[in-house]
Amino acid sequence: MDGAVQPVYGPGEIDFDSLEDTPEEYRKMLRTLIGKQYIGEIAACEMFSRAVFHMPDPIHKAELVHTANEEADHVEAMHELATRAGLDVEKWLGIRRPGGAHFLGSEEDVKDWIEVTVFKHMIDRCGRIWLWSMRNTSFAPYAEVLRPILKDEARHGQDGADEMIRLCDAGYREQVQERVDYWFPRGLQLLGRPGSEGNRISYQYGLKLHDSDEEMKKWLGEIKPPLESAGITLMTPEQVKEHGVDVAGVTW
Repeated sequence: MDGAVQPVYGPGEIDFDSLEDTPEEYRKMLRTLIGKQYIGEIAACEMFSRAVFHMPDPIHKAELVHTANEEADHVEAMHELATRAGLDVEKWLGIRRPGGAHFLGSEEDVKDWIEVTVFKHMIDRCGRIWLWSMRNTSFAPYAEVLRPILKDEARHGQDGADEMIRLCDAGYREQVQERVDYWFPRGLQLLGRPGSEGNRISYQYGLKLHDSDEEMKKWLGEIKPPLESAGITLMTPEQVKEHGVDVAGVTW
């Protein structure tokens, strides 16, 4: 939404004390954004914790435990934020799917360490891009919580990219390609539908800075170079549309 009308609220203009003075539409969208991230952090923590059993050696296991612990820190921070912002926490916990099923849209979970690696490169980055769009959000307490989370997620994504390239060099390129084909349309879908009412409201009140198409472009710009280095290709926009994903003219 670069170049659109100026948002009603500027970066960090709203805090806990002034939250109840904002329009109901603002509070509802803020709580929706916080709720989505809250259950996403819980799911990532669960998924990485379970995936430790899939890792091939003690070093990889220890590294993933560290990642899971960082996700646990995110859960604690988001739980406190959600509670103070008036979120109906029990309602959100009641509708969530556990672990990898949250990201898969099914009752499945990640299957092996190759999938964990591709997930970190693609879906952890996807989550970070979504949060990046809120880095200067109008709700100051949310921006404060996001700063350390964004740093952690950037490292998770880079770890995934480095490991993915090593896997391809070690002869697992076909398996990596299979996982990329699976997760790519799902990542685009997780970023949301460009031009949606939710995006409009989020930008109107300064909760988000970018629409989903801008987030897709940034995500693509980050995931493509490591994939190309690994000899991995992406589905075409036409193939993605066959999966029912609306990319609103975004090309790659």
